[in-house]
Amino acid sequence: MKITLDITSQDFDYLTSMQMRWAGTDWEQKEGRFELFDGSLHISGDQISYGWSFVHWVATYADYILVRAYLQSMPAHAYQAVFDGATDDIAILTDYAGSWSD
Repeated sequence: MKITLDITSQDFDYLTSMQMRWAGTDWEQKEGRFELFDGSLHISGDQISYGWSFVHWVATYADYILVRAYLQSMPAHAYQAVFDGATDDIAILTDYAGSWSD
């Protein structure tokens, strides 16, 4: 079965529970906290990349599916999904900023 939805950037922001900068921070020092999520690596390689610009957390698998679909609809926005053992959430690593502002 296939379902077609229109997901907006505002929907993306509502689906994510938190967002932060990823690159240039101390996330790499917390390496054991994260593990690749369910084979969902959408870039080459099998390691967590600390070069992504942003991280967005989602609380449920349903939220992850919708956020993933939104990112996949934009060819310029690759991503990598990881499980965050500290929050028990799925974290999406990407260069997509969402509504982030400094």
